[in-house]
Amino acid sequence: MPPLLRFRHRSVALVAFSLASALSACNNGATVGPYPAVTPTPTPVATSPVGTPTIISGPTKGPSTPSPSPVGQTPSPTPSPTPVATAAPTTASTTLPAGAKIYVANHGKAGGTSYNPSVTIYSATASGNVAPLAILSGANTNEAQVQFPAVDTSGDLFVSDQGASGGSTAGFVSEFLPTKLSGNQYPTSTISGLDNPEGIAFDSSGDMYVATELAINVYPPGSTSPMRTITGEFSSPYGLFVDAKNNIYVTASDIVEVFAPGATGAATPTQEFDTPDDMLDGLNSCLSIAADSTGKIYCANFNTSTIVIYPAGATGATAVPTTTITDPTLGAVDEPFGIFIDANDILYVANYGNSTVAYTSTSNALTFAASASVIKGSATFLNYPYGIYVR
Repeated sequence: MPPLLRFRHRSVALVAFSLASALSACNNGATVGPYPAVTPTPTPVATSPVGTPTIISGPTKGPSTPSPSPVGQTPSPTPSPTPVATAAPTTASTTLPAGAKIYVANHGKAGGTSYNPSVTIYSATASGNVAPLAILSGANTNEAQVQFPAVDTSGDLFVSDQGASGGSTAGFVSEFLPTKLSGNQYPTSTISGLDNPEGIAFDSSGDMYVATELAINVYPPGSTSPMRTITGEFSSPYGLFVDAKNNIYVTASDIVEVFAPGATGAATPTQEFDTPDDMLDGLNSCLSIAADSTGKIYCANFNTSTIVIYPAGATGATAVPTTTITDPTLGAVDEPFGIFIDANDILYVANYGNSTVAYTSTSNALTFAASASVIKGSATFLNYPYGIYVR
């Protein structure tokens, strides 16, 4: 697998994107490299003003290519250069402020085939052009192609990564202690030899779920060996979410499966819908998934820049979205890669398309674009974000 984005069913627009990114980096005086480049004065991310949402029954931004897959596909670049996160050159211990925080895994496409991966951390109430509380980045972190973050009840950060080569056993999940989340830190432990690790989630017992190429691995706390695996009709899963009742939600681009708590092996899903079997399901490159406290399912469609919402219990032909979140101005929803819903039913969206994070209550889904708080701008160091997690 090439060391680029794993977009499995889309043709590659790499040449134009690489050239545009490289020219942008050069025009802004950036030094491009695999571990973090130093940007003298980051250029703000181009963002459109947040507009009034439109509820649609089909795509508002049709895909220019077939549905995505992380293999060899680079999505459309943003018109303006994206700031490159630069980590502080330190391995000293730090203490972040108390309270809930937003963790964002930045894939960090900086130009050419170079990446500047990072994890940026913000207050859960951050908005506007605000600096992160911390930036975790640098050679010591082993970050290469970061995918999704997750945080356990102790505050330890776990980050999935496909590795520099992107090979079938090159992937890994790194763990960082709460006092080692800023600067160029070494991971405290690593689960290595994984095949394309993507989404990460935790259940109420502290067990960690990791989506890999053909299965979901489940690890007990403190272990680097899975105690069980879950397989299904899905292949190459991306997004993973475990709700407060320990139901397990997984998406693999154009299929959604929900498994009961404790599912193992070739378990039968309690809910399932996919394209093309269920043509009205509204899935179009769903790369991330979440559920609210009522059981509604949320899918982030990368290709159409939409988030589609399904009623609780939706399955098969009944899986028709009741609400579609979109932003015609491409400000609050723009090629969403990661979504997350916290215990308070706040929906968080990480937008790859314009390097922003938007969030608001799920009760505001119909007015998401108008009501969302948006983290955006050069000070944020958001850099082509993938996954997002809040704790």
